[in-house]
Amino acid sequence: KIFRKGRIINNGTKLIDLVRTKYPLLCNYDPSDMTLPAALCPTCCSDLYNSENSKQARSPPLLKACAYVENSARPEAMHTRACSAASACDICQTARQLYKQPHEPCVCPICTQFNNLPISNAKLPTENPVTNQEFTTNNLLYIQAQLNLSNNQTVKLAASLRSICGRSSVESGFREKLVEISKKAENFYSNTSSSFYINKKDGYQDRVLAYCHDIEALVTYILDVREYDPYNHLVRIGLDGGGGMFKIVMNILDTAGVQSTNSFKDSGIKGTLILALVENIQETDDNIRLILSNIKNLDKIKYHICSDVKLINIIVGIQSCSSKHPCPYCETNNLENVDTFTEDRTLGSIRHSASAYKSAGSNKKVAQHYTNCINQPLLTGDDHERILDICAPPELHLLQGIVKHVYDNMYKNWPHVSLWLDKINVKPTNYHHGSFVGNDCLRMLKNVDILQQMAESHDKHIIQKYVHILRCFYDVVKSCFGMTLDPQYDTYINQFKYAYKDMDITITPKVHILLMHVPDFITKHNRSLGWYSEQTLESVHHDFKRNCWEKQGYKRSIGHPDYSQNLTKAAIVYSSKNIS
Repeated sequence: KIFRKGRIINNGTKLIDLVRTKYPLLCNYDPSDMTLPAALCPTCCSDLYNSENSKQARSPPLLKACAYVENSARPEAMHTRACSAASACDICQTARQLYKQPHEPCVCPICTQFNNLPISNAKLPTENPVTNQEFTTNNLLYIQAQLNLSNNQTVKLAASLRSICGRSSVESGFREKLVEISKKAENFYSNTSSSFYINKKDGYQDRVLAYCHDIEALVTYILDVREYDPYNHLVRIGLDGGGGMFKIVMNILDTAGVQSTNSFKDSGIKGTLILALVENIQETDDNIRLILSNIKNLDKIKYHICSDVKLINIIVGIQSCSSKHPCPYCETNNLENVDTFTEDRTLGSIRHSASAYKSAGSNKKVAQHYTNCINQPLLTGDDHERILDICAPPELHLLQGIVKHVYDNMYKNWPHVSLWLDKINVKPTNYHHGSFVGNDCLRMLKNVDILQQMAESHDKHIIQKYVHILRCFYDVVKSCFGMTLDPQYDTYINQFKYAYKDMDITITPKVHILLMHVPDFITKHNRSLGWYSEQTLESVHHDFKRNCWEKQGYKRSIGHPDYSQNLTKAAIVYSSKNIS
């Protein structure tokens, strides 16, 4: 056994006296010497006591184990002779190595019995010995999440800890508990095979859909496990087709408590649950409608859709951002007018316009006469509900779109602005027309001073107005794009609006959303956009693919006999570990 500091073992002063008198050559053993254990192991105690007294020993007084045993760097030096990996008595072995000269062999019965065994290279205790502590299941799950370990890797880690620190260093039954935790969400998921639109070349093909068949029951279960107030939480649902798989995911945020700042907060990827998963399909109205039809009781919970503008337009049933009425939140046909509010889009207005469009023959050439409403909304709700109250303004894509638009216009005036990107180590992506990822957008906004210095050194004063607009936008981002809301956010948005109007560049749908709808949304909910951010959804693509689909060994090619089962298991395991 491993004796820890502060733990007690059955020994007695009579036994110590026996050691001193009966076996004076027992490796120069001295219980007062702190380089040696303060007491013998139970097996040695029993051997020595019984050799002197044939009667059964009474329960002796208690002695504490010393710091040496708990800090031995070699696991074999912490075993007793009763263990399966037993060697000579630890006290004898240590003393032989540290105190006896080669020409002075130990003559005690124990060392004589194990005379031919190798001596352990035990180390002396450190200056500040650490108590041997048990790793609980939660400890190991935290390590697994922190290092993105697979289940097999985590089990191997537990085995290594037991080998180094002793069997009691890891909570018993860990493997079984890990399997149990990985199946927490098992009862909420199903799979089916349906025909989805792939692309123009391949048309429609069968694909396996793994999905949550009762979202209301899943939400209730999570609220109970996390002990959230059923009246003070926010359900955030995201849709996106990145990473080769179309996903619908959900986060449940506690609005009553204080949001954690660590990487495992409920708004991050480690708090994300998968609601639907299907591989290699297009983001179309028919495909998304088919997926949502399998998720039951969506209309029985209060939620916010958090996605990019393209998918929001598909979900609400209108045409793309290049149409005459591109905004999903209002019916404006003139984005340049940022001083006059137009009528809000509601579920009822879109349903009415889409029905009229269909009655007129569904000719897309005349869709603008029906405010570009071409499909019935995929959302459930009353006719009076505003789209802005269901679909949150997409924080991440507003950031990316506005920074990209300002940079493109700046590049037209001064192509050497790319040197600024090189200096601050920012590179445009190879997709989405060379846009910038979210962190790079923030890096650009934080390093506007460098841009100004470079422009002045090249005598490019025209860049000054872009420097000013980027600074104004950074104030907006800091005030209402995170989890903390600055009471002055409305002032910063107005300052950005006036600066932008002086720029004489086009107002994009994302700029329009920021200026016309973000203040309205924040005023109603009294929270910043970070609570509704789609950033987590973008991160889940990589996390699921690498750390679950591939690392956990679920990945199979489409059509493989195990594909359907593995896709569903992957969704269950990923969601189960993120429940609590």
